[in-house]
Amino acid sequence: MIKIDTLFIKIKGYVDRGGQRSSLAKRNIIGSFGLKFFDIVFEFALVPLSLSYLTQTSYGVWLTIYSLINWFNFFDLGMSHGYRNKMAIALGKGDVELAKSYTSTIYFTIGFISTLFLILGLFIVEIINWRNILNVSNVSEHVLKTIMDLMIIYLSVNLTFRVISSIFLAKQMPVMSGMINTATKLFIFIGLGLLLMFSEDSDLISYASLYLFTPIFVLTILSIYFYTHEYRELVPSWNNFDKNLIGDLLGLGGKFFVIQIGMTILFMSDNLIISKILGPAEVTPYQIANKYFGVALMIFTILMSPFWSAITDAYIKKDLRWIKNLIKKLNYGWMSVCIMVLIMFIFYNPVLKLWVGNKINIPVLLACQWAIFVILQTLNQIYTYFLNGTGKLALQMWSNLFTVILNIPLSIYFAKNLGLGSTGVILATNISILLYVILRKIQYHKIINGTAKGVWAS
Repeated sequence: MIKIDTLFIKIKGYVDRGGQRSSLAKRNIIGSFGLKFFDIVFEFALVPLSLSYLTQTSYGVWLTIYSLINWFNFFDLGMSHGYRNKMAIALGKGDVELAKSYTSTIYFTIGFISTLFLILGLFIVEIINWRNILNVSNVSEHVLKTIMDLMIIYLSVNLTFRVISSIFLAKQMPVMSGMINTATKLFIFIGLGLLLMFSEDSDLISYASLYLFTPIFVLTILSIYFYTHEYRELVPSWNNFDKNLIGDLLGLGGKFFVIQIGMTILFMSDNLIISKILGPAEVTPYQIANKYFGVALMIFTILMSPFWSAITDAYIKKDLRWIKNLIKKLNYGWMSVCIMVLIMFIFYNPVLKLWVGNKINIPVLLACQWAIFVILQTLNQIYTYFLNGTGKLALQMWSNLFTVILNIPLSIYFAKNLGLGSTGVILATNISILLYVILRKIQYHKIINGTAKGVWAS
């Protein structure tokens, strides 16, 4: 018992060392790792359960449809990211009234946007031939339209309800934001288990409903709790709505909006391209490889999660020394990720056979490209978080637009013309991310050394 007590004292001493900002970040990282352990368990368990409930083709159809959610998440015009930065600044200055005005303004503004999106989205769903777009022959148009209707309803409600997550992030409490994901996956896991127990036949609509409405349930419960307890001073009200703050949120949010669109098209067009060129069944091995190597990316994202708003706080207080020290440590962390990814690549075949059995085959080249993707994307995250936290977004915005124009035709060319299949799609994405890494690392050094000018400084 003495040894355990001593261990806890040492851990507490490490966590409390380094100032309030660093201490808060460490607490959130430790808490987030605990949550992500369960996230990974649920994520891995949900794949074989899903393949037991749905066929490989139906699961591929669902993965393609589900990826469309990220296409529509930017309909808040980037305001959630702009709000996060503005809230971090307001709270850093102790201006609770301004923070409440930002909260009220974003809720009512996004609520209005969501209502318009709901009306327009439900109309558009009815006039589109989804079987043709998704290249699906074994799922009826009625089922696809019903699922798309459910997705539009989910997106409209979720756009407004997820603001609570931005408050957690602005307060440098990503562990609370992570709790939303963990609780959602837990309830989906339980729900899918019940579907398998009590449903004789697979039902894509029931499966989609489970995935789409569980997060809304979790967000509703959390919002009610926090606005009636810890965040009473931030409860949105019409009296605190300030139309002048909309432009303030959109000014920064507009740049985030363009960046979001670019990143969404870059990462989420893959499933549509594969489904259209190779068929929906090919989406499944592509996404399973993504989920497998994505564990390393998930772990690094946990490490990064507290630092966006922490960098904002440090930058407005001109604490560049803390930022330099942080980036240096994060680069050491990235080297550990590289080693982890290499080990995962070496053992990917036996691990996947243990995980999903012989149902799915992942080619070596596809696994290799996903490993490279994680290595590049984790390095990219370090400098992207710095730029997001400091609000230096112009170069990100223009480079994202360029790679979007480049990525889709390059993906199609590699997959179809060169016969690389789904491997060619992720290869094209990796080329784009490599460009991001080069530009963002250069911009970081220019800003931190005080030599940034023009687009490098804005």
